[in-house]
Amino acid sequence: MIQLEATNSVQDIYCKGLSCLKDRNYLAALGYFNQALNLEPNNVNIWDKQSITLRELGRYYEADVSKNQVHKLYYDQKLPSLPEEDLPLSNNSSYEENSEFDCTIDQANYWVEVAHRAYYNFDFASEADAYMRALEIQPDNHKNWYSLGIALRNLKSYDMAINAYQNALEIAPNFHLAWNGLGNALRDIREYSQALAAYNKAIALAPDFHYAWHGMGNTLRARQEYVSAIEAYEKAIRIAPRYHLSWYGLGHAFRDLACHRQAIFAYETVIKIAPSFWRAWDGKGAVLASLGDYHEAIDTWQLGIDTLETHLPLNHEGCGELYSRLGATQYSQGKNQVYGLSYWLEAKDSYGKALYHLERANLIDRYQELLGEYNRLKQLCPSPKSAKPQLSRAF
Repeated sequence: MIQLEATNSVQDIYCKGLSCLKDRNYLAALGYFNQALNLEPNNVNIWDKQSITLRELGRYYEADVSKNQVHKLYYDQKLPSLPEEDLPLSNNSSYEENSEFDCTIDQANYWVEVAHRAYYNFDFASEADAYMRALEIQPDNHKNWYSLGIALRNLKSYDMAINAYQNALEIAPNFHLAWNGLGNALRDIREYSQALAAYNKAIALAPDFHYAWHGMGNTLRARQEYVSAIEAYEKAIRIAPRYHLSWYGLGHAFRDLACHRQAIFAYETVIKIAPSFWRAWDGKGAVLASLGDYHEAIDTWQLGIDTLETHLPLNHEGCGELYSRLGATQYSQGKNQVYGLSYWLEAKDSYGKALYHLERANLIDRYQELLGEYNRLKQLCPSPKSAKPQLSRAF
């Protein structure tokens, strides 16, 4: 590893960090390394030891970002220097004139990268924390306020998300993404009129932003304004015809109006675009069942299950819910037959498979709900112990 020159003060701080690291006093070591990096942000060795310390503390996203910084600095130093005329243009003057400002940007970008890593690992709490740290350094960065809003909304902290979006808009009033995010969060808390106003603002700023039209459709449908919802979804689809969620919302709105064939067409379009989106299979089968086409509905749900089983990783929630649909329909058919035992046996088998998948999806409440139905059904069609599904006692 290349040893960069350091001032005595930086070297002293770095050595204190090394001593604490050796003594496994990781928090103290991290404090020293952070202090040293504030003074000398391009020191490869300090970044390297900071990465090791963070990993010992279990802060793996930060450790990975620090390690990436080590690699970047190390290989950048290996590259030949460019002639001055080939250097990229910058909005800032030289580093010597703005060293404190550049260091601040580096620190903020570090936390943004930590947030990105947390997001891709579905760790929204760590993501929100990282954006907050970035905003402590750069409180006027509207994009980070917007990203914080997304993380908080994923955590279902809707009031805090709304506040984050509003902060972004105070800094950048024409930032259409923040208006759309604000609309989403307001819809989540059923403030539908305010949500529509936010979506309208986003659309006024960016008329071809299909997400805002989609969000408007969802809000109008929640207000039971189904015709207007259909119009909004159709505008979203004209802009982004392969955005399957708008087709899915359109199918629901047609279904709400009892326009069954139009709903089926919309669900089938979703299936063509995103065949592993199990909710479309569920929706199409439900419409067919409402029309009395029970066998076709069962075939639809079974085909949906077969499709999911060919896509890895296996969507256990989707398989569980589709098997549940099968079981409920088979049980209902059995009640309407003089000899319904064969239907009930099929329903019992479907419920057993649904329980298997729901357990693996860790959907505890849904598992318990379906388990009650399964136990009631067992009383109607007892079978040998060997035929019973092996249900876990984990719950």
